[in-house]
Amino acid sequence: MELFDKVANILEVFKTNRSSNGLICAHCQSHDVIRYGTYNKKQRYKCKICKKTFTDFTNSPLNMCHFPNKWPEFVKCTIKGLSLRESARLLKVSYVTLFYWRHKLLIALKNIKNTEFIGLVEVADIFLPYSLKGQKGIDNRESRKCGRKYKYLLGEKVCVLTATDESKNIASRATLNLGFNKRCVNDAIGHLVTEKNTLLFSQKPAYSSFCRDKKISFYHSSNKGCNINSGRNYLNNFLNWMLRFKGIASKYTNNYLSWYKFNSKINFDDTFTGVIKLINAMSCEYISEINSSISKQKLQTA
Repeated sequence: MELFDKVANILEVFKTNRSSNGLICAHCQSHDVIRYGTYNKKQRYKCKICKKTFTDFTNSPLNMCHFPNKWPEFVKCTIKGLSLRESARLLKVSYVTLFYWRHKLLIALKNIKNTEFIGLVEVADIFLPYSLKGQKGIDNRESRKCGRKYKYLLGEKVCVLTATDESKNIASRATLNLGFNKRCVNDAIGHLVTEKNTLLFSQKPAYSSFCRDKKISFYHSSNKGCNINSGRNYLNNFLNWMLRFKGIASKYTNNYLSWYKFNSKINFDDTFTGVIKLINAMSCEYISEINSSISKQKLQTA
């Protein structure tokens, strides 16, 4: 492939990025590792702490991948927003395989840690119906409620909460809940805000209660001159961007939120430079998910 020739060898990219700060155990993150022969022409290592063996691709999106040379083209298709079936036709790989590749990539992006917020933080939320798309044998399925707006205090909904600060840092998180409480807020941004921040949000008791517990100053959007247009616009743009997928299972919402956040923040494209940016980002992250665990993912309940 032409793009693969430019990327040279994605296996070498992973190996170089993962060993840039010295060899680290893929299981316990210890630096006390030794070389331990080879396996399938790949260098093997052993950790002296946890006694486990690993390679440069253990606990990475490329772990146990049979077609690593097709990943650069797959990343390009992902950036362009092509469907799995269309990408499968181009790469001559099963769309089921590409489904798991996509989520391994998204999980790696999701593991990239956020930085603490600076100054004023705008917080916005939206509530979506819970979707079981792709699941077989669904019991007790409720009838569809056409033409009804979903209320955030009624029924099982997916709460998507987004926060942005003055430096354009973004944090997003989706939770499954039967109501809206301060735990939803704390799970999404509790580790990113401090007493130095000021929160701006819509007038909901959960936000006020969270800020009082954290001793954080806050304003309501109902106050004169205050608005949360930045957060609301981000969520609206996310929903419009999601239309291309024609619906997703709710349990994967956080994966797609991380994809959209990375897309908005890094602003990569489907050029060679954009593909390299994305490959470098995911190659530095350690993930333990395999195909079976991806299909068993669940949305955390708040």
